[in-house]
Amino acid sequence: MWLLHPSGRFLLAGYPSQRSLSPQRCLQLHNYPRGQFLLFLRIDMSGMTDVEVYKRANMDRKLFSKIRSNPAYHPRKHTVLALAIALRLSIEDTVDLLARTEYALSPGNKGDLIVRYFIERGVYDIRTINFALYEYEQTILGE
Repeated sequence: MWLLHPSGRFLLAGYPSQRSLSPQRCLQLHNYPRGQFLLFLRIDMSGMTDVEVYKRANMDRKLFSKIRSNPAYHPRKHTVLALAIALRLSIEDTVDLLARTEYALSPGNKGDLIVRYFIERGVYDIRTINFALYEYEQTILGE
């Protein structure tokens, strides 16, 4: 639920960060599908810049820009996972983000198990995770 702060900015009720969004940004985010809305909301509320996020996600600026500027664009699963790692989301938040973008972590997929292993242990270094994925011949994140 959104709360209107006396300053005229909106706050997300119950969100751990006290950062707020302008009414214009709220309306801009409203145009995105639910999964992308949540993703951009998390980026905006994280306090990180877009540059920090896409670099931590091992992602090209062009791809990030495409995701950011095109509400109809549906990112691939490994791209969403890379962004979840860049944002240091918990496993519960990662599963929620994946579900809202129509994906899931499968217990039968080796790559998903590797990513889950690292997130559950608080390891958010994309290079470390990609090295493990590469060793097991799985799709690496963020490219």
